[in-house]
Amino acid sequence: FNAQGVDLVTSKEAQAAFDIAKEDEKVREAYGRNSLGQRLLLARRLVEVGVSFVTVYYGGWDHHTNIFKTLKGDFNTRWDTGLAALISDLDQRGMMDNTMVICLGEFGRTP
Repeated sequence: FNAQGVDLVTSKEAQAAFDIAKEDEKVREAYGRNSLGQRLLLARRLVEVGVSFVTVYYGGWDHHTNIFKTLKGDFNTRWDTGLAALISDLDQRGMMDNTMVICLGEFGRTP
């Protein structure tokens, strides 16, 4: 598996997938012009060229105060916009039958 992993990451297709500037502007806007949105777009591009497992990190969930206020702001908007775009984009490209999207955290807090 190590050789397969190296071959995949060093392939021309995978290298090209990292250049999200070549993606259509409307698609980039749909994901959101922020770091999370563009990482989710990169994840789709990597899956599209055959990468079988992609992790996208979105930190900042360790809230201690003002949980509702924080989550109602830009923090959740970025999450909702990017994730909705990813699922819609995967579906439009016929990739949802072979793709699993899992959203998880390592712990939770009550409001």
